[in-house]
Amino acid sequence: MPERGRLSIREDRTRPGGHAIVRIAGVQKPSKAIVFLVRRFDEAKNNLGPEGWQGPEAKLKPIAHRFENGILQLQVGPEVVDRIEVGTPVEFEIPAVDFRDSVHWPDIPPSVGSGAGRRSVGTMRRRRAAAAPEVAEPAAPEPQPEPPRQPAPPPRPEPP
Repeated sequence: MPERGRLSIREDRTRPGGHAIVRIAGVQKPSKAIVFLVRRFDEAKNNLGPEGWQGPEAKLKPIAHRFENGILQLQVGPEVVDRIEVGTPVEFEIPAVDFRDSVHWPDIPPSVGSGAGRRSVGTMRRRRAAAAPEVAEPAAPEPQPEPPRQPAPPPRPEPP
């Protein structure tokens, strides 16, 4: 399929983490159902499917889509966002608009509870730009015990 339009991906700030907007500018209005395919280039299991990365191609459905003024926008959720590591080159194909193009996956926050950031079996996303490691605060020094108090000396008699 020929490349048509320009592909961009950004965080969907109208939804919680794990959501993105895939935007393709310069395409014709879709004449059939919108599905998309996502491929990566560096693994044997290079096709994203409903359950994660797999060998066979899989057609995915967006949460929603919108076409306006030659721009097609797809809303995608954690089943896509949480499974693609930041900076990974991926290819998006949208057959309904005869579109295929590649992009490096941007840094989009994963969904809450996705496990992103922890190592997993490779189906969920790991963030490369992890936060700085936590550094323990130094413990406060132990207070030094006060020396025992000496009893006050007896009062001196006043001179006559």
